[in-house]
Amino acid sequence: MKNILFIILFFGELKSIAQVKWNETLNWKIYKTPDQIIFQVSIDSLRRLKNHSLNQDSVISYLGITAILPDSISPVWMGGWVVTYEYKGQTRKIQISAYGGFFYDQTSRKYYQIPIDRKEEWMNYINYSLSSLTNTP
Repeated sequence: MKNILFIILFFGELKSIAQVKWNETLNWKIYKTPDQIIFQVSIDSLRRLKNHSLNQDSVISYLGITAILPDSISPVWMGGWVVTYEYKGQTRKIQISAYGGFFYDQTSRKYYQIPIDRKEEWMNYINYSLSSLTNTP
């Protein structure tokens, strides 16, 4: 009986590790990076690149309604952007799709989908934030 309880608690803990509690995240930043390096660039390297802080409330309002895509789905990338955030004292990185309304959290190795009815609004917000990077020296 103790073994069964341990297994249930263990897998419950794994699930909670994988599921990011977006309302507990901080310091969101988007970076100006070439498309071809968004998956390879390290967090340390990003610190040297131009970035723009994203509004915490805006990000949470979009990400709070995302759904984790099943592991059997591998979305197709056609460009995107790199964003970092802090969660439980750790800086984490996500890649946001330029077209699909989804993003990939590198730490949890999960894809998240923005609801279809909020996708255009989400993309407008990201593009507006990126425009501040192209307008700065």
